[in-house]
Amino acid sequence: MPFNFNLAQTGFQPNPNNCCGDYALDAILFDLNVHNPPQPENTYHGIQVVQIGLAPNSQALVDASIVGGTHISLPSSIAIYAHQLGMAAEVFVNTPLLIAANIAFANVFPEETVRINNNHIQLLNFNGSNPTLQDILQDQNINYNHFVVLVNNGGHWVAVKREVNGFTMYDPANGAETLFNANGNNLPNHYVWSGVAIGIN
Repeated sequence: MPFNFNLAQTGFQPNPNNCCGDYALDAILFDLNVHNPPQPENTYHGIQVVQIGLAPNSQALVDASIVGGTHISLPSSIAIYAHQLGMAAEVFVNTPLLIAANIAFANVFPEETVRINNNHIQLLNFNGSNPTLQDILQDQNINYNHFVVLVNNGGHWVAVKREVNGFTMYDPANGAETLFNANGNNLPNHYVWSGVAIGIN
């Protein structure tokens, strides 16, 4: 069944803003009954607390990406915060796709890798292979039904949920939920996967 999460990231911050990763994660937490009622503002602040003390290149990227007074959420920070809430989290990375999508994001991923590993979170970097998002979503050996997915050339996060027949995408930009069938790296609303997906259970 869909997320039943109809909030949009403009709910508590001026538009535009960088709250998409937090709303995407909060939609998943709501679906898993961790945040019921939803707490996107708390999720945003929780992730930002986790981001204190970043490595230099990561901090520079975060500082350079402020929009509407809000900071981006790095993949490691989303995964670490979910882990702190007692969730299982794993980060899946297609490095060639990430480099092609956003070289700035790709340049900080060595620091991200260290941070993810130091926080005892699983990281699967598909070095030497080039899986699509469809491959990851449909792989029954990947035991996650919820994913925070990087799209839009590394500029936006959405939430994706496995359904019995297909998938649902929650888009924090407008609060819309869309049922879809996996199709390579393509998602609804003309979004294209940017090489990072975070499994959350």
